Amino acid sequence: SNSSSDFSDGYFEIFSPVGDIKMISPNGGEVLEAGKSYVFKWIPADPGGKVKIDLYKGGSYVYTVISSTDDDGGKSKTLRQTLGSGSNYKIKITSLSNSSSDFSDGNFSIEGTVLGTWNGTWSSTTGGDTGKAMSWTFKSNGDVSGSWKENLVPWGFSGTATMSASGSYQFNQATGALSFTVYGTNNVKGYTVYSVMYVTNGVVTGNNANGDYEVWHEVYSGGDYVDEGHDSGTWELSR
Repeated sequence: SNSSSDFSDGYFEIFSPVGDIKMISPNGGEVLEAGKSYVFKWIPADPGGKVKIDLYKGGSYVYTVISSTDDDGGKSKTLRQTLGSGSNYKIKITSLSNSSSDFSDGNFSIEGTVLGTWNGTWSSTTGGDTGKAMSWTFKSNGDVSGSWKENLVPWGFSGTATMSASGSYQFNQATGALSFTVYGTNNVKGYTVYSVMYVTNGVVTGNNANGDYEVWHEVYSGGDYVDEGHDSGTWELSR
């Protein structure tokens, strides 16, 4: 009898049958930051094939995160730094082998990467707020949020209040020019105060910045209009 045997000279792979692709992560509820790297995970449809990964916002296509990568269940990729903040993002993954696709089961959020927080003071030409504090946080996607101290005397109150607001900014790297607009709704001593601040003629030099501002307020009580105010002046910030 002959009991000789032999193994394959090299290793080979066994693939599971081609099926439908399934997104695993992000799959809803996550909070991601623009400009940072994340691992996208899925259940492969055709190991050995390729997949494409697209980003959607509110049901609309935003951009292709990965145009083609191995259908092996995971890939790390950096999100665009300029993505707008939102809580209605989804990922769509598509098999390039059998065209099966899948979206994230639920929405996830993307926030801008914090570029820096600037603190300083503002000098009012109309409301007596000279020396009051300001603080603004700027993000990579053009979002700005922060607060400032507001003199309440012109509204018939005593003391000061911290007014919070958020909006968007524009910064020209070449010239150092900075401008932004923020909107806020604040509760002050039982009143609702709606504010809008326009920061103009801003100039950033290294770790310091200065410029002009104008701010408008409308004061309401129980939905009824009570008063309004306007202030303007200059500001100085540093980081």
